[in-house]
Amino acid sequence: MATATQELIHNVLDVKYDSFNAGAIRDAKNQVLDLAAVMVSGSNGPGNSALLDLVRQWGGKGEATILVHGDKVPLPHAAMMNSIQCRSYDHEAVGPYPYGQNEGMFSGHVESATVPAAFSVAEYVDASGKDLISAVVLGGDLAARIAFVEGLGFNHPFDPVGTANSFGVAGIAGRLLGLNETQMVNAFGILTTQVAGGFRSLWDGVHTFKLYGAMAARNGIIAALLAQKGYSGLKDPLFGPQGYFECYCPKPYHPEYMNRDLGKEFYTRGMHKKYPSCYGNHNLIDCGLDILKEHEINAEDIKEIIVGVHPMQLNSYGSLPFKKGDSQPAALFYQSYSAANLLLRKGARLEHYTEEAVQDPRVVALAGRVKHIPTRQKNGTIELIVKMNDGKEYTAVYQYPVMRGYPGRPLTQKELIEKYWNNISFCGKIAKSKAEKALAMIENLEKVDQVTKIFKLLVA
Repeated sequence: MATATQELIHNVLDVKYDSFNAGAIRDAKNQVLDLAAVMVSGSNGPGNSALLDLVRQWGGKGEATILVHGDKVPLPHAAMMNSIQCRSYDHEAVGPYPYGQNEGMFSGHVESATVPAAFSVAEYVDASGKDLISAVVLGGDLAARIAFVEGLGFNHPFDPVGTANSFGVAGIAGRLLGLNETQMVNAFGILTTQVAGGFRSLWDGVHTFKLYGAMAARNGIIAALLAQKGYSGLKDPLFGPQGYFECYCPKPYHPEYMNRDLGKEFYTRGMHKKYPSCYGNHNLIDCGLDILKEHEINAEDIKEIIVGVHPMQLNSYGSLPFKKGDSQPAALFYQSYSAANLLLRKGARLEHYTEEAVQDPRVVALAGRVKHIPTRQKNGTIELIVKMNDGKEYTAVYQYPVMRGYPGRPLTQKELIEKYWNNISFCGKIAKSKAEKALAMIENLEKVDQVTKIFKLLVA
């Protein structure tokens, strides 16, 4: 009888493209659309040049492409760079969202590692569009299932972005490289000695918030390549003594969640973000936009900005003050910056989250007038109160049961394409004609014979 780990491995290795329904295929193509766009826009994201400089210094065989820059570098390095680029403005799709018995669980930023890694490995093996779709579906599904076992809590010692995501990447690499069951067990066993990454970067507002996801993309590929060459790893990597779940997951964890509906429900639905920055800011941004629709507000006339949040969130990173000297990662995660930025600049766009934009003395000063309180709403939803110097007060309460971009309130296909173009335009280095061709190929990905053709179009 197969173990739970063996069942999970055979799912990622053996399921055929024809097993996916039209919805799963559309979801996978939307993941590719979204992640391609944010890999482009994040090509020069804050801090990324340090890692790019090192990758160039290391050199090596040209096996896969760093998008926009065009460097051909060793496969693990390309996946690492493409992943760090996609996370640079925290604008990439979150999820995948599960249906079936695990519906409602949250897997975090799985796609920030799995999709860039799938791009790189697909280029390395000269894969087709159908191959890429299958890898995106099954690798994301695998990583999400492992994340559900451990649960996602910001008080946990490890972030699944750096841990569970690694296994999804290994599954993608194993599938596209043609690994067998024994090799995949070894790949998982190798990974169990590599994974890491914690949430503290969100509180500290530092570049490492995106580094461990990039390392997951790199480590998952290295583990698969080592296993392919006969390197051995832990024999029972997930459930064994001192295995992954015992070492990395707070108790109690739930192994029964991992293979629920395995091979029947494929977790593919991304939660696509309309705005840059942490999803914890987005309901607040929508509240601010609601106020701006009704009222002309001069930021210089604002006396105080009050953000009402669930009491449990008052000690979270989102409620930290944004102050002079804080850098771009802090602006992505602190609600005080997003509230001040929105009211000052009347929007929440990529150009508002550059290092230069977040250092603007006007937005720093306005962020200093933001105060967090327990929400007055009985259901715990977020509210925004803007108090003016003349005594006027404007209030908005988030009115929807879910955030924009979630399955209950998804972005339309038109909005996803608009997001693609916003990211391409923000980068400013990809010719419109090339971006149009890339978009057309992604929209018809199942008909593309070589996905390398897409990647070549997304190079400056």
